[in-house]
Amino acid sequence: MTLKKSDVYNLDGSVKNTAFIHDKKTGKANTLYLKPVHNLDISAVL
Repeated sequence: MTLKKSDVYNLDGSVKNTAFIHDKKTGKANTLYLKPVHNLDISAVL
């Protein structure tokens, strides 16, 4: 799946609530519900 910056971000730089994409394999439209990540602690992942 490939998203463009304009698919995810509003003009003011905030993250959109949803992104609409078309599946390359099936051609079906899909809605992605986006939730920004806050205070991600990378050290917990590593």
